[in-house]
Amino acid sequence: RGREARRTTSSNTELRTPKEIVRYYLDDSTSWVGILIDIFLLLLNLLACVMFVLLVEGDFELFVLDLVIGILFLIEYILRVWSAEYPWKYILSWYGIIDLVSTLPVFASIIFRSADDEADVLRAVQVFRVFRVLRFARFLDSEEFFFGSLDRLMLQQVRLVFTVLCLIFCAAGTFTALEGPVTAVHTVDSFGEALYFIVITFSTVGYGDITPETTAGRYAIMIFILCTMVFVPSSVGELIRMKRERKQIKAVSKAR
Repeated sequence: RGREARRTTSSNTELRTPKEIVRYYLDDSTSWVGILIDIFLLLLNLLACVMFVLLVEGDFELFVLDLVIGILFLIEYILRVWSAEYPWKYILSWYGIIDLVSTLPVFASIIFRSADDEADVLRAVQVFRVFRVLRFARFLDSEEFFFGSLDRLMLQQVRLVFTVLCLIFCAAGTFTALEGPVTAVHTVDSFGEALYFIVITFSTVGYGDITPETTAGRYAIMIFILCTMVFVPSSVGELIRMKRERKQIKAVSKAR
């Protein structure tokens, strides 16, 4: 809604200042410039997720590339804060917090630059990397989905699928970061094993072949289970409500 409102405002008034131009194109997905920016950010988000999986499994040779991705996220965050009409409102917003968390690995890498091994830096910041997947939520902000359009019901279905996949990915990534191959515990050997454990746990099957061995791992899984119990039913309830509203509208239309 905010994106549509800003686009309408910008289309009705001439963009005069650099801040207005930057703010418009960062939120726009109709002009060719806005589309190119969205495509770039989308591919960057996908690459960040792939990089996280590789790094969390111990492929530290890609550390420099991941640092470049983090710097690009930092540049985007600075541009959004600088161009925002109310900077603090953006900083404290949901998307502002997500963007800030996406830049934390960059700051942590600078702070821990004196570490003897790059692995020490990665272990300190890899938990924050997993939450970069939340940046995809910005593409679900309105009916303009990936440069096309969806009705409200279809968009809610996409949001439900995204919520489930996002929770699974974040939980598996966090568990791998805490008890994966680059840790002393080594409960799981790969992100795939962690993914298997999370799906089995969230589905309440619980074979018991993999169990958290650290306090941090146990609390992390507990938090993600609680989040799943809250967010998934909420999304399903909203979807059911929208379907009922659509049926009522159709019934009223037929009655007329």
